[in-house]
Amino acid sequence: MLHANGRARLHGYPATMIRSLFGRVRRLFDVPVVLVGMARDASGVALRAMNGRMPDFLTVYAQVQPDKVAVIDDRPNGHVTSLTYAQLNEQANRLANVLISFGARPPETKVVWCGQNSIGLVTMINAARKLGVTAVPLNYR
Repeated sequence: MLHANGRARLHGYPATMIRSLFGRVRRLFDVPVVLVGMARDASGVALRAMNGRMPDFLTVYAQVQPDKVAVIDDRPNGHVTSLTYAQLNEQANRLANVLISFGARPPETKVVWCGQNSIGLVTMINAARKLGVTAVPLNYR
């Protein structure tokens, strides 16, 4: 979009600044170019959203890199569990649907997790973020 002074602007910011920022983020996290474009589109949607929820980057990663490992949980007893982005997204969507069936509604709902840091906690935080409700992880000790 061109501004009155003839310079390109995106969401009110100079387009060169936005391109530079996404370029730095891509290099910093080694994110594929297609994902940066999707993130830019998602962030534009999020900026215009009235509820102010974050864009669903987990779903984007699950679509672009479904077989990449998202989280690894290695317990002191030697048991190691890992989930790919696709698996984590599937579990988060399933939990989000359960939370909706229990009446979770943004912004007044808070979802509390009391337990060890685990894949379940990561799933709960992502499910809450997808719904726009507040996730509250508590330490069980």
